[in-house]
Amino acid sequence: MNRKKWTTITIISLIVLALEIVSVFVFILPSKNMNDVFKALEEGNAKKAEEALDKLSDKNEDKVEELMDDFATYQCNQYGQGNITYDKLNQMLQAIENMDDYYGFSQEFYTYAASKEIIRICDLAYEEYKTAGKSSLFYEYQGDASDVYYGLSYRSGVDEELKKFIDEKYNSFSEEKITFDEISEYIDVATYIFVGDAGYYAIDMQMQISLIEDYQEKYDIAKKYYDEKKYFEAIKECDNAAVPESDVTGFYDKFKALRQDAYDEGKTYYIKEAEDLANAKDYDGARDIINNIKEVYGDEVDTSAVEALVVAPWMDAYAKYMKNMEKNLKKEAKKGVKIGECDDTSLINVDDYIPDKIYLYDFDNDGIPEMLLTNGTHYFIIGYNGKKATLTGFIDAAAFCDVPYLITVPTAMPDGYTGYELIKFENNKWEVVEYYYAAEDGSRYIINGSEVDYEECSAEHDRIASFENKNIKISYGDYVSNYEDLIYGYKK
Repeated sequence: MNRKKWTTITIISLIVLALEIVSVFVFILPSKNMNDVFKALEEGNAKKAEEALDKLSDKNEDKVEELMDDFATYQCNQYGQGNITYDKLNQMLQAIENMDDYYGFSQEFYTYAASKEIIRICDLAYEEYKTAGKSSLFYEYQGDASDVYYGLSYRSGVDEELKKFIDEKYNSFSEEKITFDEISEYIDVATYIFVGDAGYYAIDMQMQISLIEDYQEKYDIAKKYYDEKKYFEAIKECDNAAVPESDVTGFYDKFKALRQDAYDEGKTYYIKEAEDLANAKDYDGARDIINNIKEVYGDEVDTSAVEALVVAPWMDAYAKYMKNMEKNLKKEAKKGVKIGECDDTSLINVDDYIPDKIYLYDFDNDGIPEMLLTNGTHYFIIGYNGKKATLTGFIDAAAFCDVPYLITVPTAMPDGYTGYELIKFENNKWEVVEYYYAAEDGSRYIINGSEVDYEECSAEHDRIASFENKNIKISYGDYVSNYEDLIYGYKK
């Protein structure tokens, strides 16, 4: 036997054996110990992981530290894919946190996982809410989410992620990917499921959504007015919405744009509409529009041309009459304007009754008011006959009635008598319907020129008095000196 050969073989064998022993300590054992670290972490056993870590060299400890991020990322992905539960992931992350030198390591992983878990629970609660309302299971979900949140050492990152999620939901609503009811219900659920800063954020969003509902209703009304070419009403609705410039719902800009559109369209539209109404002799309607134009646009829109169209002929006639009021009253009164046998202007001295107040009242409801000139006790009543203003009578008004009636004290009644007359206004003149006189000494009673007894006269008084309408008030008046403003500003 060749001893040298065997010696060589033995030496080689020893070398191989030595290499194998070295590889066990250099490669296999460290690898096993590193695996033991991560295996212990998977079990949620920080102590065991720490023991395995202590068996490693500084170099391998550094390698474990390098691999720890990958390990946590992998486990988070496993959770995200539904392969492990949040509780299982939480055990592993908590185990890492409990190891020496790893406190605070898991913060970013918790931000991802805890926010995702709370959102998952919120989705479950939302589905339960849709089918069963705030049931016992709903409140179990609320407790589960609270446990996740308050089990965290690091919450700020989770709060921010949950806020981003709420914003995403709102953006989906803004982009009309979900309905108002869906966003409203979901945020309502979130106010129960989310806690901490995110919970307060959900409450703020809920209030914002409530504002959106209110703004949307108001915007729809304003938009409807705009579509119907009711621009004044659209502008008013936009102003009444009172959306602050700091608004975050987007409605400030929407109302601002709609108002501007209505404002621009109205400039020409309403001038044309006023012209059309004036040409159709609807002067009241045209004047209403002109007044609105002035209120909304001020001097920005010139209304002078259309204002010239809305002066009804009776207005100019009354204004002309008022320029020389005393002269015209004296001239016509002298001719003797009569109302039956009860009133006669030729029997009065106009200077005793010079008017200081002017009123407009449409006695016959034909759209053209009569002009009442008074000193507080008696009235000169001026009418328009289609061409000019004329005196229709001088009366002592006792009570106003439904058109075309008026109750007066007869001005031509004999001395020593009291009485009332019922007159009506038609075709620009007064006509006596009926009247009575009663002697103050009770010696004589007259109805419509015929003598009667007391009972008949009393009944006639009651009949005439029954025409009185106490709800009628002559309020469209002013001082005589302001007659132009009153006449040209008249609105029925």
